[in-house]
Amino acid sequence: MNFAATQESASGKKPVKTTNLAGGSAFKQDTKTELVSAVLTTFLAGSYYDTADTRMKRISELADTVAGTGADGQRFLCKLALYTRNRFHLRSVTHLLGAHIALLVDSHNVPEKRAFFKALAERPDDIVQTLSAYKSLYKGQPIPSALKRGFADKLTELSAYQLGKYKGGKGNLSLIDAVNICHPKGNEQLSALMNGTLESPETWEVLLSAAGSDPEKKSQVWADLVNEDKLGYMAALRNLRNISKQSDEATLDKVLNVIADPERVAKSKQLPFRFWSAYKVAQNEGLPRKVITALDTALDHAVANCPVLPGKTLVAVDFSGSMSASVNGRKDGTTCREIATLLGVICGRRMEADFCYFGDDTKFHGIHPTNSVMGQMEIISGFNQNYRRPHGQSADNTHVGHGTSIASILNRADKAYDRILIFSDMQAWSGSVAGSLSNYIRHFDAKPYIYSVDLRGHGTSPFNTGNSKLFQLAGFSDKIFDLIGASEQGTDAMLTAIEDVQL
Repeated sequence: MNFAATQESASGKKPVKTTNLAGGSAFKQDTKTELVSAVLTTFLAGSYYDTADTRMKRISELADTVAGTGADGQRFLCKLALYTRNRFHLRSVTHLLGAHIALLVDSHNVPEKRAFFKALAERPDDIVQTLSAYKSLYKGQPIPSALKRGFADKLTELSAYQLGKYKGGKGNLSLIDAVNICHPKGNEQLSALMNGTLESPETWEVLLSAAGSDPEKKSQVWADLVNEDKLGYMAALRNLRNISKQSDEATLDKVLNVIADPERVAKSKQLPFRFWSAYKVAQNEGLPRKVITALDTALDHAVANCPVLPGKTLVAVDFSGSMSASVNGRKDGTTCREIATLLGVICGRRMEADFCYFGDDTKFHGIHPTNSVMGQMEIISGFNQNYRRPHGQSADNTHVGHGTSIASILNRADKAYDRILIFSDMQAWSGSVAGSLSNYIRHFDAKPYIYSVDLRGHGTSPFNTGNSKLFQLAGFSDKIFDLIGASEQGTDAMLTAIEDVQL
């Protein structure tokens, strides 16, 4: 039996053929993998192929199916929610999962259900938003006691500062409503919250609002916040434009030292594309070069866990039309294509891999080993962005077309690779992926691992899901790199990492 045939059958799984959202031939993912992919690739905003409502409905149906398999499935749901919140740092989708878990998971199957809800609430507003999601999804249903008790345990531990910062709430419920629902043990700060005597902390939003339009007062606010270390990392990152334009040089320099500090970067839990978004703003606004340098340094620290794997690697990034949609639903938001390019460049640079991008066709692009990630990003993706484009590049990407031909990657490859990493929404419709893979394997006597990094989670794979050397990963966090590093050790890394979560 040749290697192509062995590769398709060695896992023992029975792949199910289907048609993807683009109309191409594909394989159905198993239910757990489909759920994980759908969860780790959404801010609950619409995409090219689905709306926020259809994504929420699909996640709900998949969660119901997994929970219906019994104790193991229900424990998996809880672990997935914690993994999504604590490792991938996604919030809205964990509120949705938490609401379903409250009703779908039986405390007899998951005795740690109360502790789970406490762990799920990293911030006070996680409590409020999960309760809001439950009330919206299960109108009229009583709130399960494990949810109330777990959140009550968390509410009791919150400081006066945390309660004061989030007491206003967003949407239909407030933190006071959450206390009334969950009935935590009383303490001094909770009593102050409930009787209206809890003071609002002097957050940067409050202080800047009080400064009004007075430039001197704004400058002093920024200086005080920075000197007293009261400006959080995310707030500093998102306000670089304002700090640069409204504060003095000494204050800006201190902020940039924080932005570029490796320990602060690690603690910040920022997704890699947040640095790219800030970089685009800095370029658009003509901010000082030192701002751009600090962001460049910060990104390098943020993705230091990208593995350096032995052998020859090919990194392929999807530039098709469907990848142009914003990941958060905003017209000016970071696109799926940008995230794919960012993750691809990081892998290409760290692994000294060959790099290509594809649409209807595939083109190769050299990754210079000494050029920064940000610099590579500008060169590769600058032609299809709305911000300032270097070197007079065009905004048109017709040089590879707008289709999705993963087959073209394999058709254009000119050597035997040990692994092929593909960052895409996986909605391939042009060319036969299976045929091209078989031809590639036969022609080069290649035995590649295939990393299918799904950035949209639509539930299908262009590759045979029974392929023992296919690793199906998902998400746009730097944690993807951990999974890539672990995959070749012989495990289904993504599902294994979730199963390893402690409840």
